[in-house]
Amino acid sequence: VHTVLARLRSTHSSLDCTLGRAPFMGVKTGDNRRFFLDEQEVRGGWLVTSDGERVPLEAVCRCVRGRDLKRWSVVASQWMLWPPRGGWTDPPEWLRTLARNRGMKPEDVRLSFVRPEHVGIKVVWKDLSRGMAAAVLPDVVHVGEQAYPLVPNQTLYGIDAASLDEAYAISAVLNSTVAGALLVCVAERAKDSHFRYFGRTVGAMPFADVGPAYDTLVRLARRAHRGHDVSGEIDRVVAGLYGVSLRELEILDAFLTRRLGAR
Repeated sequence: VHTVLARLRSTHSSLDCTLGRAPFMGVKTGDNRRFFLDEQEVRGGWLVTSDGERVPLEAVCRCVRGRDLKRWSVVASQWMLWPPRGGWTDPPEWLRTLARNRGMKPEDVRLSFVRPEHVGIKVVWKDLSRGMAAAVLPDVVHVGEQAYPLVPNQTLYGIDAASLDEAYAISAVLNSTVAGALLVCVAERAKDSHFRYFGRTVGAMPFADVGPAYDTLVRLARRAHRGHDVSGEIDRVVAGLYGVSLRELEILDAFLTRRLGAR
């Protein structure tokens, strides 16, 4: 295993160098209890919460947390306040009421960490996971007839993509056995065969040029996101991009299975 992975590290540039961009942490609120919203109903351009607060729809988004993400899929999302990047300079009356009821000052209703890359097409993965678990996040999600920004929170890391196709190709590599083996060797160990997949850890991973198999990876990853089991096909394609033989792929798969326990 060491011989195979050492060769990959010596022959391939890191993900952040190859893609020309670095992974980032998801949105950090500073206090989820004050920013997350429990919906009672959406009516007349307002989100009405279970405790009777009224928030205009242009001030909310859908937030994906680590618990909402599985390999190849996002299973849920949560309503969240979505203030301007620097907060509101002239807080509207609804915000003053909301802040007062939640024990805040209106000027404190701002996110602790937010970047432009949080909005847009991206590939995201769990910070804490039993093996790499990545999925594509579109820029928006539709609830009823309206589109809302779909953003990851701080329990996820992500990397922005120029298109859905590019996001699918990146997700195919990240969810492959080759990437899983590369990452599990350097990721910080957590409890019960779980590991920490920090942005810097994934950014430093050797990343093969996907160009020769780009269309194939896009097609396979789309099928995976629709629930089809194409992991074996993806593994063989990615192995070819990295110059990993089928015998070496078997070795890496056995190693990853041992390291993560039964998968």
